[in-house]
Amino acid sequence: MSKAINVSLDRSSPVLSGLETRKTPTIDELLCKIKDVKELQVDNVLQAEILVRLMQHKSTGSDLATCIFPHGTEGAASPASSHAEYMRIVRSLGALEGRGLVARALFGKEKPYRLTRRGEEAVTAALRGSSPSPLLPVRDLLLYAAGVGITFVAMVLTVMEASTEALVVVWLSTGLVLGMCLTRFVGMLRRVL
Repeated sequence: MSKAINVSLDRSSPVLSGLETRKTPTIDELLCKIKDVKELQVDNVLQAEILVRLMQHKSTGSDLATCIFPHGTEGAASPASSHAEYMRIVRSLGALEGRGLVARALFGKEKPYRLTRRGEEAVTAALRGSSPSPLLPVRDLLLYAAGVGITFVAMVLTVMEASTEALVVVWLSTGLVLGMCLTRFVGMLRRVL
């Protein structure tokens, strides 16, 4: 039979109080660093390392795998482990690409990944300790809503056969607002492509 040992620790002992004071700043520092990683909009440390490596230069998936896991891709480990590490990189790149932080070339033999403008903004914002600007700001949402609204009004006035002057003004306004919407939409796409 096992005997239960009941041990009570004296919290006022100098050894335990020294441990508690040393532990608190370390935990706070780690929590702060975890918060910084979360602000990068990444799921894990591998994705954060990929972002940091892509800040330096464009890289293909295999180049990133070689840099991040040098032992697995240079032949020291089994081919299965190097393929598994490469696939981890590819899955992480896919997740980052889905968030608009990373993009790759559409054409060419080698398609290196690069950090997008949105990715650069996220990294610099995390370094400054602030949050990055949203992909779709409220001002753009209001502009898109105005575009839909004025287009609806123009169509209703056209069906109701309003006066020619009113139709000209409404359709010109519609063209102007839709042009502004298109400009903002292209700007948003340039941030993630």
